[in-house]
Amino acid sequence: MDAHALDDAELCRLAARGDDPAFNELCRRHTPALLRMCATLGLPDADASDIVQEALCRVLEKRHFLASVTRVRGWLYRVALNLARTRGRKASRQAALLAQRPHDVPVGQPADPAAERDYSRLSAALETLSPRQRDVVVLRASGLSFAEVARTLSTSENACKVHMHHAVTRLKTHLGGG
Repeated sequence: MDAHALDDAELCRLAARGDDPAFNELCRRHTPALLRMCATLGLPDADASDIVQEALCRVLEKRHFLASVTRVRGWLYRVALNLARTRGRKASRQAALLAQRPHDVPVGQPADPAAERDYSRLSAALETLSPRQRDVVVLRASGLSFAEVARTLSTSENACKVHMHHAVTRLKTHLGGG
């Protein structure tokens, strides 16, 4: 069997039955997109790699569900997005603890101050969005269609479009483009 020639649905059916080459092919196909989604969330490369690896491990643990998955890409995005959110909450709690003891926090110069400022502005702008708006923006920026975003977030396509509209309006205002 040539796993490269099969579509995602067939690979899911095979992987659910324990076919490791089929599961490996699913991972190979979707890892780059998952890493891009994590980068869009503003995660450092190491954290993005950890989240993608953990997401794929969770899918492997639940591989029997793959037989019923019709759109694996959305499912993988959802798992990775949930893991990223959990990591973000943990990081926020850790940052709050570190802020209480600033002398323990190492200080370093960013490699590119202009890029660091742009990144900080964008991160701050994304923080002004509601969690649902942020999810829609990140998933759309990761290349998912509105239909795929809707399935991933378990909502309607129209709701996603409305969230995107409000998010873009808020981002333009915050970033000075509107």
